[in-house]
Amino acid sequence: MQSPSDTQLHDLIERIYASAVQPEVWRDVVRDVSELFGGAPVLGEVYLPHATDEPLESVGLQQAYVVNFVRDFTSLLPWAIRVE
Repeated sequence: MQSPSDTQLHDLIERIYASAVQPEVWRDVVRDVSELFGGAPVLGEVYLPHATDEPLESVGLQQAYVVNFVRDFTSLLPWAIRVE
């Protein structure tokens, strides 16, 4: 696996920040992170205050695992509890 160039990393970081105002960008970010790690499974979510639906994307994971992970993650971590 070849290391990403500085340009590739900077582009990825810019798109991570862009996803805060353009949530549709998040799908490509998660896909590209997977590619950077040789096609490894990746799960990523963006917390957007006041959003009704947060971008949650995965690559290489069965949906059942994604659902279980998110359920367990939010139940175990105090900062993952959202105040409505």
